[in-house]
Amino acid sequence: MQNMSRSFYHYQGSLTTPRCDEIVNWFMVEDIQNCSAEQVGYFVARFNNSYRVVQNTSGRVVYHAKHLAPPVRVGSMQLVFILACVGLALLVILNCVHLFFKNLPKDPLSYNSLV
Repeated sequence: MQNMSRSFYHYQGSLTTPRCDEIVNWFMVEDIQNCSAEQVGYFVARFNNSYRVVQNTSGRVVYHAKHLAPPVRVGSMQLVFILACVGLALLVILNCVHLFFKNLPKDPLSYNSLV
């Protein structure tokens, strides 16, 4: 897929095969993409098992993301800094959790006093 504008549609939907569970996030690019007859044949031969007709939206919201910014390239030193900050944040969180549980009363009946 070339020359895409980075705009797309998104909605939460369901599988197209039985049990048809509603567990899929569908994304569709806004730009029409060309494909050859060979590519269409390849797709149909492998994925021609849709068991559902098109469904109504059933109150689902279809989101339209327009002209998203291109991905940001991060240098190796920036990545090291970001990872160090994340690691430090995790250590602080773990220390807070440790202190919370360390300072809990030993008697479970006195937990009501914490509320």
